[in-house]
Amino acid sequence: MEASKKKSLAFFLVLLIIAFIMFYKLTHFFIVPVIISLSFTTLLYPIYEYVLKFCKNKASLASILTILAIIIIALMPLYLIGDLLTRQIIHLYSDAEPFIREFIKQTEKSQISALIHLERFNFLKELSFDFASLLRTVVQSLINLSKNIINFMSQSALQFFTNLGITLFCMFYFFRDGKKFGQYILKISPMKNVHMIRLFDKFSQISRATIKGTLVIGLIQGTLGAITLLVFGVKTWALWGMIMVVLATVPFLGTWLILVPAGVIKIIMGHPIQGIFIIAISVIIVSSIDNIIRPILVGKDAKMHDLLIFFSTLGGIALFGLFGFIIGPIFAAFLVSLLDIYCQEYKNIGSQTSQ
Repeated sequence: MEASKKKSLAFFLVLLIIAFIMFYKLTHFFIVPVIISLSFTTLLYPIYEYVLKFCKNKASLASILTILAIIIIALMPLYLIGDLLTRQIIHLYSDAEPFIREFIKQTEKSQISALIHLERFNFLKELSFDFASLLRTVVQSLINLSKNIINFMSQSALQFFTNLGITLFCMFYFFRDGKKFGQYILKISPMKNVHMIRLFDKFSQISRATIKGTLVIGLIQGTLGAITLLVFGVKTWALWGMIMVVLATVPFLGTWLILVPAGVIKIIMGHPIQGIFIIAISVIIVSSIDNIIRPILVGKDAKMHDLLIFFSTLGGIALFGLFGFIIGPIFAAFLVSLLDIYCQEYKNIGSQTSQ
């Protein structure tokens, strides 16, 4: 009888593994929107609970109203921003070459060019240093970079809206049935409930920390950078603002990669006061936003080491695309939590077994 049970268990495990493999092949395309929907559901669940009370505990209606509120408040402005970006992209393409010519012309008249022709800088001439050519290359590289980012965003537009639809669809069910899903996972998990609850809590903490501490701060910094460029007469301020939002989400990068060169260009183009103000705002105000706001939004509970955040963010973007900056740190935090559970619970078991 015991042998029969073992064979039955072995056969069941084989079927279970096959089912998991087939299920993964069927659904792995949707991993990104599902994880994103889980993250935003965790962040916005207090709003759903408020709407649920308003709807007299009608879960489906409350979930629908919460999703509609997200669409109206968060997604409708994206349409307006997209329209503005489209017009600025056209402007960038049409004015790129004239701008390069004017920039080089102003550079040759600037103080920088005059310094290079001083006697003390004769060694640069001996090295065949062509400052105008260098500037042409730098400016063209910046424009090409912006074009590549724009092309990537355009090519990913269909995928973005598809994932967005799936994300909202999943959020409806996670709002409505999230607690039931959690109870079912606790029921089938071989781990102790206390450890599973700890993993759930860690996922919740890191989801909130990543969205609030990365996306929200990135939006704030990118918006401030865009306003700075607008105030000082940069016509494509919204386009560079969007690029700054992306840069601000990556650790050790940031809005300064756009604002500082913009300030230098303003100085070279004969507007030194504007250029100095742009650089000063970048260094003193925009860059310090992270240090001021992050502790308020995130707190200390979900804090991970900066190096771990850096690699998990870049790895997440490389593996999962644009939303990898959320998924990468979540997986890193999940791994750290599992290692903590192993050290507390299973390491002692292993040492006792070996004895």
